[in-house]
Amino acid sequence: TEQGGAPAVPPPPGPAKGAVPRFHEIPDPGISPRTRPLTTAYEDATVITKAPWFDPIVKCDAKAGCCARQVAISLAQDDVRIKNTVDGLDLADALLRGHQWGLDLKFHAAVLREELIPCLQPGTIIHADSYGTVLKRFFEGYRPNITVPYLLITSETDGHMPMPLYAPKLVEDDLLMHWYGNNPLFHGSLFRDGAPVPDEYRKKFTGFNLGLARFHPQTPHLSAYLSATNYSNPFAGIENKNRWIQSSELRDATDTAKVLFVKFGIHRYAKHREVPYKMACGDATDGTNKTEERKKEPVSCTRPEVKFDMRTTYQAASRYLFGLSPPGNGMDCFRTYELLLLGVVPVVKASPEYERLFEGLPLVQLDHWDYSQMQLVEKLQNYIDSDEFRNNEFGGWERLFLRYWRRKILSQTGREG
Repeated sequence: TEQGGAPAVPPPPGPAKGAVPRFHEIPDPGISPRTRPLTTAYEDATVITKAPWFDPIVKCDAKAGCCARQVAISLAQDDVRIKNTVDGLDLADALLRGHQWGLDLKFHAAVLREELIPCLQPGTIIHADSYGTVLKRFFEGYRPNITVPYLLITSETDGHMPMPLYAPKLVEDDLLMHWYGNNPLFHGSLFRDGAPVPDEYRKKFTGFNLGLARFHPQTPHLSAYLSATNYSNPFAGIENKNRWIQSSELRDATDTAKVLFVKFGIHRYAKHREVPYKMACGDATDGTNKTEERKKEPVSCTRPEVKFDMRTTYQAASRYLFGLSPPGNGMDCFRTYELLLLGVVPVVKASPEYERLFEGLPLVQLDHWDYSQMQLVEKLQNYIDSDEFRNNEFGGWERLFLRYWRRKILSQTGREG
């Protein structure tokens, strides 16, 4: 089944005059704890099979014994839909799954089976869960029988893409139109011998931003907040930038207690986070050696096992200029997107992939996690004084919404007029 488009819907209005209000300044919208963490774009869409402006085309292949019918799926819901971890499935026409999570979520795509392959149309969007076993099944089992150009999306796990075993497909597979993958990794371990990655490998691969989580209620709270701010970019324009530029707390800081928000879990899959926690908060992850200023803060730099509800965490974070976001099990992290959507500049461990993954978005990249408090303050001050911050309107804000990705991918497959 191919996707079509309803008549164009204008994007949300731009920012109002003045600085964008902070999360803690917005009245509590009363999000119920029982609210679903997220719904799919397909569940929120209008699906049209026939209308005066849309005459569906049915294509049948007698030899293959199948028919494909066009339908139109509205795009209006994408304009204000925050990018999340299941969007790859929402964008696809066919799915190759590696697990059974999310059975309560509905997508328009069909399950990719051998008997479906002869029915695929040019420009079909295929999503494969980014497990090695699933990619092996796709490239070695299904791909030899595909005869039309296709676009591939791989997401849904912490695995880095493209995997070394299948990266050569980017230059060898003439039918592969483009590959979008989460946790992009093109340096270090892409080739086992450590050889540099040729530019031709990058031409057909785009890092697919992780966005918000499926199982945590990030989306309901952040969607309500953004709706209240008219989805305005909190980093664009001098009225917003002055929050950082004119901050006496940043200018006069001798430590990061009042400017850097720190709250993340440290567990068996993320033991590496102990190091950045100690750098920002003190000598021990139990919080015993926190600075006196840090001890006054009810959320930031609290012990990792101390939990707060989502609204309390966001209210605390939105009072800060920066937020520390070490990687999770993969190089990308939900926390980075939470901070951006709250209007807080993420502070991350430097990666060559971030230049493209977060193009047009504010980001402080640290070379290591071993800075003193004063060195860390200087890093933050220097970023705000830089042209990279002051002369940047941060148009990458649009990357945080599904509209950007849907239209980009449909355009690459020749399916948006």
